[in-house]
Amino acid sequence: MPNNEEKSPETIESKEAPIEINIQYGVEIDADRLKSTIDRLPWYKEKGYSHVKIPDGVSESSTRDEIVELVQSEYSEEKYDEISNKLKEAWPEFSAPFEELKSITDFHFGEKYTIFLTKYGVGGSYHVDANEVIIDIHSDDIEWLMKIMAHEIVHTGIEYLIQKYKVPHWKKERLVDLICEKYFSKRKQGIRENIEDVDEAFYALWPNAEMITKQIGEKI
Repeated sequence: MPNNEEKSPETIESKEAPIEINIQYGVEIDADRLKSTIDRLPWYKEKGYSHVKIPDGVSESSTRDEIVELVQSEYSEEKYDEISNKLKEAWPEFSAPFEELKSITDFHFGEKYTIFLTKYGVGGSYHVDANEVIIDIHSDDIEWLMKIMAHEIVHTGIEYLIQKYKVPHWKKERLVDLICEKYFSKRKQGIRENIEDVDEAFYALWPNAEMITKQIGEKI
């Protein structure tokens, strides 16, 4: 397992699951995440995120070298190894509900996702075009981390509908929360705007994800 930027990130795969995962982590991955988090601070503030995980000593003016140096000083190879192995072991059973979700026509999932582990950010995020998910490992609760993974993967499955019907950010989050509560028992996050119409559409129209997103999307 690497502990500096000159080695490749660790890769651990799980292939006995409805959705395969390829777990990666390393100093460069942490540095990339920290830099992107700093760059997006104005957006997080605008959307009402109050718990953005960045260390003391970095700011928007920090150079790439400064960020890498700070990440290296905090980096724990052992912690990443331990969490990665536990996720790999538990994911096949935990992810079983994706079999049903994949059978719903409106969901477009990849067969395999790269999961980047990091200490920085706002819990989780996703890159739908690359089938990538990023999760923060501040918690040692493996089940909770898998729920974050599932949440982000669910996002990718309906992102094309979110874009098509221009669903606002927090309504999108509420919809994914409701899906994850149904299939993965994930508690819903605090929402920063009125989302009653999302609940109404979900309970009336599920599993028709396209009709739900159309109903809660912005009127054109």
